Amino acid sequence: MFRGINGIITSRIVGFMIVLGVVYGAMPASALSKTSLLLLQKTEEQIQVELANQDYHEICKDLKPGQLMNYQFHSSQKLAFNIHYHQGTQTVTPVHHPKIAFQEKVFYPDSEQTFCLMWFNPHATRVNIAIQYRIGFGTPPTEDGSLEVFLKLDEQKQNIRIVGTSNQSLATIHVGEPIHNFVLNRTQDRLVVLTSSRSNSVLIYDVPTQKLIHSFAQKEIPRFAAFSADDRWVAIANEHSSRLAVLAIGEGTAIRELSLPVLPLALDASDDPKFLMVRSEKEVLQVTWNPLKISERQAKLPLLFGDQTLYVDPTEMCFAHGVPHPLFTPKHDSMSEQGLPGKFPTSALLMASKPSEGAR
Repeated sequence: MFRGINGIITSRIVGFMIVLGVVYGAMPASALSKTSLLLLQKTEEQIQVELANQDYHEICKDLKPGQLMNYQFHSSQKLAFNIHYHQGTQTVTPVHHPKIAFQEKVFYPDSEQTFCLMWFNPHATRVNIAIQYRIGFGTPPTEDGSLEVFLKLDEQKQNIRIVGTSNQSLATIHVGEPIHNFVLNRTQDRLVVLTSSRSNSVLIYDVPTQKLIHSFAQKEIPRFAAFSADDRWVAIANEHSSRLAVLAIGEGTAIRELSLPVLPLALDASDDPKFLMVRSEKEVLQVTWNPLKISERQAKLPLLFGDQTLYVDPTEMCFAHGVPHPLFTPKHDSMSEQGLPGKFPTSALLMASKPSEGAR
């Protein structure tokens, strides 16, 4: 979009092969931020602009929350640059730099507007600008540099998609087997996947790289799993078997087993890294991870209530929000349509385009 200021002629766009790129260095196609891997467009827009004295150039795009604009520019002299939109008779400018020659940024709109990137030349001489930009989908990274994501099954239920909050696809964990359940650890960088394959029943993946770390065979097809509070151990169980299996994440060692006096219905890791809670139809067992043994039967769950910790019967009904439900119930968020919430580091986006190692 081009607009005149007080009758001044708007900037003219110079062709891609112009020699101007030699003057101040043309930008390679890979110059955009790593976050550009979130983008919808397969190729970025690249233009070269020549601005006369008191001339300006605008790029205006319709954007809304959940989208982003990944842009970069390089000019031969410092220019005035801003990103703005018009609201009635007012001009709102979320980004403004009075003197700048280079910038590489990702702009996240906080409202649905027509946002304009504008460069203005205050110099008496002409100024050349090389511009690259892409429009896509994404949300601002969290404080630790990661994106809020969901891990969800694909249509065949044999692979796990990592998608952003606007359902944009970021990466895929290629499993290649029918998946029954999957669980993230507390730091959200390890994923245990339970499949129907007896030779690859339990698979552990590194989430940032989507690579398979360990693979284990099980006698019974596993149905649910839980990580210990310190992410050192993972427990595996099946509601049709009294066998509880535990393996060490870092070591990838052989599975240790414990025969339970009941059939488990759900597993839940206590906030105390020493304990695992196992729910059956009639009672809850408290199990120590190492050594693997039952430390208490008819166990009660610690429930934080204000500044006090109450120990409650996990089979009792909770009436939070007016909806009665047991305090300790099986969780299958991973198999829901929304998927399992997690985090995905922005540093992993460049690796996300490569297929992962999966079970074969």
